[in-house]
Amino acid sequence: IGRVYKLPVRKIPLTSRTSKGRPANNFLPLQEGEFIQELLPVRDFSDQYSCVMATRQGLIKKVSLSSFSNIRSTGIIAMTLKEDDVMIGAIIVSEKQDIMLFSSGGKGIRFNLEDVRETGRTSQGVIGIRLKDKQSVIALLAVEDSEELLFVTENGYGKRTSASEFNRIGRGGQGVIAIITSPRNGDVISAVKVADQDDFFLISHQGSIIRMHAQSVSRVGRNTQGVRLIQLTEDDCVVGCQVLENGSEDEQESIEGPASDVDAVDQQDSASSDRAVVTEVDGSS
Repeated sequence: IGRVYKLPVRKIPLTSRTSKGRPANNFLPLQEGEFIQELLPVRDFSDQYSCVMATRQGLIKKVSLSSFSNIRSTGIIAMTLKEDDVMIGAIIVSEKQDIMLFSSGGKGIRFNLEDVRETGRTSQGVIGIRLKDKQSVIALLAVEDSEELLFVTENGYGKRTSASEFNRIGRGGQGVIAIITSPRNGDVISAVKVADQDDFFLISHQGSIIRMHAQSVSRVGRNTQGVRLIQLTEDDCVVGCQVLENGSEDEQESIEGPASDVDAVDQQDSASSDRAVVTEVDGSS
Protein backbone atom coordinates (compact mmCIF):
# COMPACT_ATOMS: atom_id res chain seq x y z
CA ILE A 1 0.00 0.00 0.00
CA GLY A 2 1.57 3.30 -1.07
CA ARG A 3 1.45 6.06 1.52
CA VAL A 4 2.29 9.74 1.48
CA TYR A 5 3.69 11.75 4.38
CA LYS A 6 4.28 15.48 4.80
CA LEU A 7 7.45 16.67 6.51
CA PRO A 8 8.54 20.32 6.89
CA VAL A 9 12.13 20.71 5.72
CA ARG A 10 12.97 22.75 8.82
CA LYS A 11 12.56 19.60 10.92
CA ILE A 12 15.45 17.91 9.14
CA PRO A 13 18.75 19.02 10.74
CA LEU A 14 21.32 20.63 8.48
CA THR A 15 24.55 18.61 8.55
CA SER A 16 27.86 18.45 6.74
CA ARG A 17 28.46 16.71 3.42
CA THR A 18 30.30 13.81 5.05
CA SER A 19 27.84 13.12 7.86
CA LYS A 20 25.82 9.91 7.90
CA GLY A 21 22.46 11.55 8.45
CA ARG A 22 19.66 10.09 10.57
CA PRO A 23 17.29 7.19 9.89
CA ALA A 24 14.09 8.21 8.10
CA ASN A 25 11.96 6.60 10.81
CA ASN A 26 13.26 9.29 13.19
CA PHE A 27 11.11 11.75 11.26
CA LEU A 28 8.32 9.60 9.81
CA PRO A 29 6.24 6.79 11.39
CA LEU A 30 7.22 4.23 8.74
CA GLN A 31 5.68 0.78 9.04
CA GLU A 32 7.71 -2.41 9.05
CA GLY A 33 9.01 -3.11 5.54
CA GLU A 34 8.07 0.39 4.33
CA PHE A 35 10.67 2.55 2.59
CA ILE A 36 10.76 5.99 0.98
CA GLN A 37 10.40 5.88 -2.80
CA GLU A 38 10.22 9.56 -3.78
CA LEU A 39 10.75 13.03 -2.31
CA LEU A 40 8.72 15.88 -3.80
CA PRO A 41 9.13 19.56 -2.77
CA VAL A 42 5.69 21.18 -2.44
CA ARG A 43 4.86 24.79 -1.64
CA ASP A 44 1.20 24.97 -2.62
CA PHE A 45 -1.22 22.04 -2.69
CA SER A 46 -3.19 23.55 -5.58
CA ASP A 47 -5.75 21.71 -7.71
CA GLN A 48 -4.05 23.28 -10.76
CA TYR A 49 -1.41 20.57 -10.45
CA SER A 50 -1.56 16.80 -10.31
CA CYS A 51 0.56 14.16 -8.65
CA VAL A 52 1.31 11.36 -11.12
CA MET A 53 2.54 7.98 -9.88
CA ALA A 54 3.70 4.91 -11.79
CA THR A 55 4.35 1.30 -10.84
CA ARG A 56 6.80 -1.37 -11.93
CA GLN A 57 4.04 -3.27 -13.75
CA GLY A 58 3.10 -0.32 -15.97
CA LEU A 59 0.19 1.26 -14.11
CA ILE A 60 -0.10 5.03 -13.90
CA LYS A 61 -2.28 7.17 -11.69
CA LYS A 62 -3.19 10.86 -11.57
CA VAL A 63 -4.47 12.53 -8.41
CA SER A 64 -5.15 16.21 -7.82
CA LEU A 65 -2.39 17.68 -5.67
CA SER A 66 -5.07 19.25 -3.48
CA SER A 67 -6.02 15.71 -2.34
CA PHE A 68 -2.85 15.74 -0.24
CA SER A 69 -3.39 19.12 1.42
CA ASN A 70 -4.39 17.55 4.74
CA ILE A 71 -1.98 14.72 5.46
CA ARG A 72 -2.17 13.11 8.89
CA SER A 73 0.97 12.64 10.92
CA THR A 74 0.65 8.88 10.31
CA GLY A 75 0.37 9.41 6.55
CA ILE A 76 -2.49 8.72 4.14
CA ILE A 77 -2.98 6.35 1.22
CA ALA A 78 -1.59 7.73 -2.05
CA MET A 79 -2.00 4.64 -4.24
CA THR A 80 -3.26 1.10 -3.74
CA LEU A 81 -0.69 -1.39 -5.00
CA LYS A 82 -1.09 -4.99 -6.01
CA GLU A 83 0.73 -7.40 -3.72
CA ASP A 84 3.49 -8.05 -6.27
CA ASP A 85 3.76 -4.49 -7.61
CA VAL A 86 6.04 -1.61 -6.59
CA MET A 87 5.80 2.15 -7.05
CA ILE A 88 8.77 3.39 -9.10
CA GLY A 89 8.23 7.15 -9.06
CA ALA A 90 6.00 10.16 -8.51
CA ILE A 91 6.07 13.61 -10.13
CA ILE A 92 4.07 16.86 -9.90
CA VAL A 93 2.85 18.14 -13.26
CA SER A 94 0.31 20.41 -14.92
CA GLU A 95 -2.40 19.21 -17.31
CA LYS A 96 -0.58 20.49 -20.42
CA GLN A 97 2.55 18.41 -19.92
CA ASP A 98 3.48 15.15 -21.62
CA ILE A 99 4.28 12.02 -19.64
CA MET A 100 6.76 9.30 -20.60
CA LEU A 101 7.23 5.81 -19.21
CA PHE A 102 10.33 3.72 -19.96
CA SER A 103 10.77 -0.02 -19.59
CA SER A 104 13.77 -2.19 -18.79
CA GLY A 105 13.40 -3.62 -22.29
CA GLY A 106 14.33 -0.30 -23.89
CA LYS A 107 10.85 0.88 -24.86
CA GLY A 108 9.36 4.30 -24.18
CA ILE A 109 5.83 5.65 -24.50
CA ARG A 110 4.74 9.29 -24.59
CA PHE A 111 1.25 10.66 -24.02
CA ASN A 112 -0.42 13.80 -22.72
CA LEU A 113 -1.48 13.93 -19.11
CA GLU A 114 -5.05 14.50 -20.27
CA ASP A 115 -5.06 10.86 -21.48
CA VAL A 116 -4.96 9.75 -17.84
CA ARG A 117 -8.24 10.18 -16.02
CA GLU A 118 -8.06 11.58 -12.53
CA THR A 119 -8.92 9.12 -9.76
CA GLY A 120 -9.16 9.08 -6.00
CA ARG A 121 -6.29 8.46 -3.64
CA THR A 122 -7.15 4.82 -2.95
CA SER A 123 -7.43 3.64 -6.57
CA GLN A 124 -4.87 1.48 -8.41
CA GLY A 125 -4.66 3.63 -11.53
CA VAL A 126 -4.82 2.69 -15.21
CA ILE A 127 -2.50 1.02 -17.73
CA GLY A 128 0.25 3.37 -18.88
CA ILE A 129 2.41 0.96 -20.89
CA ARG A 130 2.00 -2.72 -21.78
CA LEU A 131 5.06 -4.76 -20.93
CA LYS A 132 6.46 -7.99 -22.28
CA ASP A 133 7.36 -10.85 -19.95
CA LYS A 134 10.17 -10.18 -17.48
CA GLN A 135 10.14 -6.44 -18.25
CA SER A 136 9.34 -3.64 -15.83
CA VAL A 137 8.93 0.14 -15.80
CA ILE A 138 12.14 1.87 -14.69
CA ALA A 139 11.33 5.58 -15.12
CA LEU A 140 8.49 8.11 -15.10
CA LEU A 141 9.21 11.56 -16.59
CA ALA A 142 7.39 14.74 -17.61
CA VAL A 143 8.99 15.92 -20.87
CA GLU A 144 9.05 18.68 -23.46
CA ASP A 145 10.43 18.52 -27.00
CA SER A 146 13.34 20.83 -26.13
CA GLU A 147 14.66 18.46 -23.44
CA GLU A 148 17.17 15.63 -23.79
CA LEU A 149 17.03 12.19 -22.24
CA LEU A 150 19.95 10.12 -20.97
CA PHE A 151 19.59 6.33 -21.09
CA VAL A 152 21.90 4.00 -19.14
CA THR A 153 22.05 0.20 -19.34
CA GLU A 154 23.22 -2.32 -16.77
CA ASN A 155 26.39 -3.20 -18.70
CA GLY A 156 27.63 0.39 -18.63
CA TYR A 157 26.44 1.75 -21.99
CA GLY A 158 24.30 4.80 -22.63
CA LYS A 159 23.37 7.68 -24.91
CA ARG A 160 21.51 10.97 -25.15
CA THR A 161 18.41 11.32 -27.30
CA SER A 162 16.11 14.32 -27.84
CA ALA A 163 12.62 13.97 -26.40
CA SER A 164 11.30 15.32 -29.72
CA GLU A 165 12.09 11.95 -31.31
CA PHE A 166 9.26 10.39 -29.31
CA ASN A 167 5.84 11.09 -30.81
CA ARG A 168 2.68 11.01 -28.74
CA ILE A 169 1.06 7.64 -29.33
CA GLY A 170 -1.46 7.54 -26.51
CA ARG A 171 -1.61 5.69 -23.24
CA GLY A 172 -1.70 1.89 -22.99
CA GLY A 173 0.50 0.84 -25.92
CA GLN A 174 3.83 -1.00 -25.95
CA GLY A 175 5.77 2.13 -26.84
CA VAL A 176 8.66 2.59 -29.28
CA ILE A 177 12.38 1.83 -29.07
CA ALA A 178 14.21 4.27 -26.82
CA ILE A 179 17.51 2.38 -26.75
CA ILE A 180 18.32 -1.04 -28.16
CA THR A 181 18.82 -3.69 -25.50
CA SER A 182 21.21 -6.47 -26.49
CA PRO A 183 23.65 -8.91 -24.87
CA ARG A 184 26.21 -6.10 -25.10
CA ASN A 185 24.02 -3.50 -23.39
CA GLY A 186 21.85 -5.52 -21.04
CA ASP A 187 18.60 -4.12 -19.66
CA VAL A 188 17.94 -0.39 -19.22
CA ILE A 189 18.34 0.70 -15.60
CA SER A 190 17.82 4.47 -15.88
CA ALA A 191 16.20 7.14 -18.04
CA VAL A 192 16.66 10.74 -16.85
CA LYS A 193 16.50 14.28 -18.23
CA VAL A 194 19.81 16.08 -18.71
CA ALA A 195 21.19 19.33 -20.13
CA ASP A 196 24.67 20.02 -21.55
CA GLN A 197 25.78 21.79 -18.37
CA ASP A 198 24.74 18.90 -16.11
CA ASP A 199 26.94 16.19 -14.61
CA PHE A 200 25.78 12.72 -13.67
CA PHE A 201 26.97 9.88 -11.48
CA LEU A 202 26.94 6.18 -12.33
CA ILE A 203 26.98 3.70 -9.46
CA SER A 204 27.81 0.01 -9.88
CA HIS A 205 26.66 -3.01 -7.88
CA GLN A 206 30.12 -3.43 -6.37
CA GLY A 207 30.26 0.19 -5.21
CA SER A 208 32.23 1.87 -8.00
CA ILE A 209 31.13 5.42 -8.84
CA ILE A 210 32.07 7.73 -11.70
CA ARG A 211 31.14 11.33 -12.46
CA MET A 212 30.73 12.47 -16.07
CA HIS A 213 29.72 15.57 -18.00
CA ALA A 214 26.43 15.04 -19.82
CA GLN A 215 27.79 16.76 -22.93
CA SER A 216 30.51 14.09 -23.17
CA VAL A 217 27.88 11.45 -24.00
CA SER A 218 27.06 11.08 -27.70
CA ARG A 219 23.71 12.44 -28.87
CA VAL A 220 22.15 9.85 -31.19
CA GLY A 221 18.75 8.66 -32.38
CA ARG A 222 16.28 6.34 -30.72
CA ASN A 223 17.12 3.15 -32.59
CA THR A 224 20.76 2.84 -31.43
CA GLN A 225 22.72 1.09 -28.70
CA GLY A 226 24.83 4.00 -27.48
CA VAL A 227 28.41 4.15 -26.23
CA ARG A 228 30.40 2.79 -23.30
CA LEU A 229 30.12 5.03 -20.26
CA ILE A 230 31.93 2.96 -17.63
CA GLN A 231 34.31 0.00 -17.74
CA LEU A 232 32.99 -2.79 -15.50
CA THR A 233 34.44 -6.05 -14.30
CA GLU A 234 32.81 -9.25 -15.54
CA ASP A 235 30.69 -9.73 -12.41
CA ASP A 236 29.67 -6.07 -11.95
CA CYS A 237 26.79 -4.01 -13.36
CA VAL A 238 25.39 -0.47 -13.18
CA VAL A 239 22.57 -0.10 -10.65
CA GLY A 240 21.97 3.65 -10.54
CA CYS A 241 22.31 7.01 -12.27
CA GLN A 242 21.90 10.37 -10.56
CA VAL A 243 21.94 13.75 -12.34
CA LEU A 244 23.70 16.73 -10.77
CA GLU A 245 22.13 19.80 -12.36
CA ASN A 246 24.50 22.57 -13.44
CA GLY A 247 27.50 20.41 -12.64
CA SER A 248 30.91 21.96 -12.15
CA GLU A 249 33.61 22.17 -14.81
CA ASP A 250 35.80 19.66 -12.99
CA GLU A 251 37.73 17.43 -15.33
CA GLN A 252 35.86 14.24 -16.10
CA GLU A 253 37.33 11.06 -14.70
CA SER A 254 38.95 9.03 -17.46
CA ILE A 255 37.29 5.82 -18.60
CA GLU A 256 38.76 2.87 -20.38
CA GLY A 257 36.96 1.66 -23.48
CA PRO A 258 35.73 3.03 -26.83
CA ALA A 259 33.68 6.02 -25.69
CA SER A 260 32.79 7.12 -29.23
CA ASP A 261 31.92 3.84 -30.93
CA VAL A 262 28.20 4.18 -31.55
CA ASP A 263 26.45 1.11 -32.91
CA ALA A 264 24.87 2.17 -36.21
CA VAL A 265 21.86 -0.08 -35.75
CA ASP A 266 20.28 2.97 -36.02
CA GLN A 267 15.80 20.36 -5.24
CA GLN A 268 16.36 23.04 -3.66
CA ASP A 269 13.75 24.46 -1.21
CA SER A 270 13.53 27.12 1.47
CA ALA A 271 13.51 26.15 5.15
CA SER A 272 9.78 26.86 5.40
CA SER A 273 8.72 24.54 2.59
CA ASP A 274 7.15 21.11 2.97
CA ARG A 275 8.06 17.89 1.21
CA ALA A 276 5.57 15.26 0.17
CA VAL A 277 7.18 11.92 0.84
CA VAL A 278 5.70 9.06 -1.18
CA THR A 279 6.44 5.64 0.19
CA GLU A 280 5.41 2.09 -0.38
CA VAL A 281 5.21 -1.14 1.57
CA ASP A 282 6.43 -4.55 0.45
CA GLY A 283 3.82 -7.24 0.69
CA SER A 284 0.29 -6.72 1.90
CA SER A 285 0.97 -4.92 5.17
